[in-house]
Amino acid sequence: MACFFTSYGMFMKYFSLIILVLSLLSFNVEASIFDKGGANKVILDLIDSANSIAKSDYANAEKLITKAKLYSEKSGFEFGEARSVFSLGYINQVNGKKDKSIIYYLEAKKILDQQNSTESTKLNASCTRNIGMIFHSHFQYEQAIEYFELSKKLAKKAKSKKLEAIAMYYKAKALTGKEEYSLAIDNLFLASEIALAEKDYKYLIKLNNQIGLLFKKTGDYENANKHFFETFVYKSELDDFSKYGSTAFHNIANTYILMGDSLKAEEYFLKAIDSKVIYGDTKKLFLSFMDLAELYKNRNQLDLARLLLCNFLHSNILPLLQFLVQI
Repeated sequence: MACFFTSYGMFMKYFSLIILVLSLLSFNVEASIFDKGGANKVILDLIDSANSIAKSDYANAEKLITKAKLYSEKSGFEFGEARSVFSLGYINQVNGKKDKSIIYYLEAKKILDQQNSTESTKLNASCTRNIGMIFHSHFQYEQAIEYFELSKKLAKKAKSKKLEAIAMYYKAKALTGKEEYSLAIDNLFLASEIALAEKDYKYLIKLNNQIGLLFKKTGDYENANKHFFETFVYKSELDDFSKYGSTAFHNIANTYILMGDSLKAEEYFLKAIDSKVIYGDTKKLFLSFMDLAELYKNRNQLDLARLLLCNFLHSNILPLLQFLVQI
């Protein structure tokens, strides 16, 4: 089996897809009226499985979703049809095919606008947000903001606080693109209030880091570090906190550089490096090493800079080569 699959996880992923395809091939769509719920679940499971291989196997993901769309249309499963079209947009988006992606999203939105269930409204909120994200990626900030605002309204209609907060986060990013930093920060504060109420600590940390970065961009370094440090309030709530703490440490260090405190910057770069070693993010680890080496270079501590980079290369040469191949 190892000849065909690189890992047990990959084997199980493809095995589950095979089972789902066989299930679809084996049931009679007309007869599925007697077990519509079961047939619909098979279709949705197929879409979810196809989405999970979107990056690693785009061609097969597209085929499976197209098949799910066909079965949804034949069985009159309108939500399944909308999910299928939405997922065709998603797999194209994650593979960088944004122009193709937005066509599918707009088609999915047209279908979803005719549906009134909570499930459909939530999907419509996500679909509308993704359209906004594509406009944002093309620097069309006004159009992006319109879609993010509409996504927020749909999220409210569906009573989904999480989707509402996500829409505000992306609206803040578009406002940042327009250099409307005060409005962007206001949106992030509102989103963080929702995340706190929902006890979504991972998203709350992400929002605090984003607020800190915006304060840093406007030159308000005290408020920037205040929000970076807020990350550590939620340390006890997350088992994988090192992943989030390392980003905050790195941001704090860079802010201290701008404040002219190189000793504090050095302290927090070292903390960022320790955290990244724990959870193994070579890309971010490399960036922290490089920033710290630059700090030593600017302080004319060239021996320390060389030693630091030599130590990094000695312990991370293979992951570093993989990282360099990716960029």
